[in-house]
Amino acid sequence: MASPFDGISSKDGAIIIGGGFGGAAAAVALHKVGVPCIALEKSRHARSEGFSIGTSTNGWRALDELGIGDELRSEHLSIESFTFCNPSGGVLTNIEFKDCPPPPHRPDHELRVVMREAIPRLLTKQLPPGAVHYDAGVTDVTATPSGKGNLLLYTTFGASFPGTMKHHCQPVIFQRTLDLPRCNTTSRTSDTTCQDGAEVTLEDGRKLQCRFAVLADGVHSKVAAKLHRAKLEFMNDVAWRAITEIDSEELMHPEGVFGQGNGIRIGFFPVKYDAARKKALYYWFFACGDRNDEDFGDPEQQKKTMQRMVKGWTIGPFQQLLEATPPNKMKISKIYQRQVVAGQPWFDGCITGVGDACHATTPFLGQGGAIALESGVELGVFMKEAMQAAGGVPFAKLAPEAICAALRKYETVRSERVALIIKKSAWVGRGIRRSNALAWFVMGALKRFGLLKAFPLNSDTIVDHTFWEPSGSLNDADVPSRPVAEKAQHAEE
Repeated sequence: MASPFDGISSKDGAIIIGGGFGGAAAAVALHKVGVPCIALEKSRHARSEGFSIGTSTNGWRALDELGIGDELRSEHLSIESFTFCNPSGGVLTNIEFKDCPPPPHRPDHELRVVMREAIPRLLTKQLPPGAVHYDAGVTDVTATPSGKGNLLLYTTFGASFPGTMKHHCQPVIFQRTLDLPRCNTTSRTSDTTCQDGAEVTLEDGRKLQCRFAVLADGVHSKVAAKLHRAKLEFMNDVAWRAITEIDSEELMHPEGVFGQGNGIRIGFFPVKYDAARKKALYYWFFACGDRNDEDFGDPEQQKKTMQRMVKGWTIGPFQQLLEATPPNKMKISKIYQRQVVAGQPWFDGCITGVGDACHATTPFLGQGGAIALESGVELGVFMKEAMQAAGGVPFAKLAPEAICAALRKYETVRSERVALIIKKSAWVGRGIRRSNALAWFVMGALKRFGLLKAFPLNSDTIVDHTFWEPSGSLNDADVPSRPVAEKAQHAEE
């Protein structure tokens, strides 16, 4: 029986590794800068399950660069403020985005909670037909000094790229043999010798040679666990998430609401509102401390546990949301982070990564998806820069040492950014978990008198981490990154 990989080749093709939001974003970004992309998806079909992604100003900047920002805006509500409450619903602090310092390159702040399936669905439209194929899981990636290779993109983000219909479910690979000398130079940002390519092992045991690999297969990536310089750390927290529709009057001023008490943190955000039916779709979460070996039982038991833990809480419609959510529609997950070191690369040779596989963060800033989108964009930017620095050569003629140098530069620049996000998110999570009503009162008083500038939950600092511009443009040949204020003006459609 012929293999679905047999007889498929492209002299100019490149295959990249990616997954989730970062993988989809990387695929589009690389395509935009002239690197043809192919995606290998381990599942048998495009997946539509999932919840939502909190997309702040920086996430929208990335989505605009990728070309899908405006279409997503039209489908999701704009969040105007944050309110933090105690269990009885008393307001601890309220922050309106209009009162926050404006972002440097945008007209205003922007936060929308976007349905998880919407981003890869729209990103697929930015790619040529047949760019994703299914049933092609990957189990290992290793650097190879062979001097012959192609570029591989492996994704597990579970959404088809354009032109990938039901009858296009066979994996495909663009393969190109390059007779190149072994790279014996050392990257300026790494103490390891650059390799010429990578070898990717599929689940059925076959091995594919490639020019470079980008790990984007999520927080529990086995390959990242083996190759990443920073280890994955369990944060002694567990969270449940769900999307639930409830009866609701019109939401005149959509807000994100958080509650905390006794080590428990809850939150909910409106995603969409159906005026004809008077129904609001909400994303909600419930987080609490956890031992690594703790068993919360089956979904029915988990829901009862949550209801018991927040019995008597009166924070907006949270009890209604919890009651209305079927147990099998809640997803429980342990919370991890990968504490990368600022200014240090993540991998060696011709292997890199985007998203949770290389910079997993806790959810307390709502930045995991946004920084994955950022990384996808930046990978394209630095590969474009490498081709321009080599005299404007196409990717097919880019030397292995140039690819390695571009990957290390990408990782070094991104590490500065994501290290800050990871640390701040963990700090906020610990602060909320350990604080009580008296602590909030004292911190609020100090803030009012200007004695607590570092308090993370105030209008001066709560959104400063969303100030981001890409290192260059994906869309113009020689023009650096520019503001996109004209696009952001459509935020209140």
